[in-house]
Amino acid sequence: LGIWGSGSRKAIVSLILFYPLWIWFCYRKEVARKPALLIFVAMALTAGAAAFTVGVKGSATGDRLAETWEFVTGQRSKGGGSERLVLYSEAIRVFAENPVVGIGMGQFVYVNRTHHMSHSDIMEVAAGSGLPGVILYLSIIVVFWRRCGRIAGWSSDPDEVRLARLFRVCVVVLFLIALGRTNSGSKTHWVFMASLIGYTATVHRRLLGGEQGGPVLTPRMESWHEYSSVGQFQPATPPAGRRNT
Repeated sequence: LGIWGSGSRKAIVSLILFYPLWIWFCYRKEVARKPALLIFVAMALTAGAAAFTVGVKGSATGDRLAETWEFVTGQRSKGGGSERLVLYSEAIRVFAENPVVGIGMGQFVYVNRTHHMSHSDIMEVAAGSGLPGVILYLSIIVVFWRRCGRIAGWSSDPDEVRLARLFRVCVVVLFLIALGRTNSGSKTHWVFMASLIGYTATVHRRLLGGEQGGPVLTPRMESWHEYSSVGQFQPATPPAGRRNT
């Protein structure tokens, strides 16, 4: 309800994106093997989309989405995203003038004609730190993406595999939303990313060493003997030829 009433278009879009991506990354094999489940998921997504379309009318979010749609379809020339296009063009201009070292992170707001942030993570980083900064920024996403893929392929714990795939969903949603939002200066964003990166780095290092850990989601224990056995490492071997990749 907070997202619904906030009027934030990106918050609504991120919510809409998350569920289909979550099903695709984490459960597509299970859904594909069960036609009845596939039909149920399709009906649930369709019902959700219909409920959203009806329920959003008259709300702040609905009004802002309507403005955006009218701007995209050419029914209006101002509002609904036209200001963002001005900011994007300003960011491109600043980047073209300083492609190597940029102008310094956080300085774009002082040098562009509108005196606003770029409303795009890539644009903000490009203008602030130049091409090297963009490469470093994107490398965080690429390395994290590959690490999650290795965990999903090497781990024998199904919950650990689902978590790795869920983290991929989070990164996809965050990256797409960041095309219209500046996350590079958000502490909340980087605290969240740091927690995911730290967890996956630990699991990846463990799997590279040929060890499988205990269950990620610890089951209820009936005795101390059962509890002490959880977390004991068992030998495992990552795929040949990929240990050092």
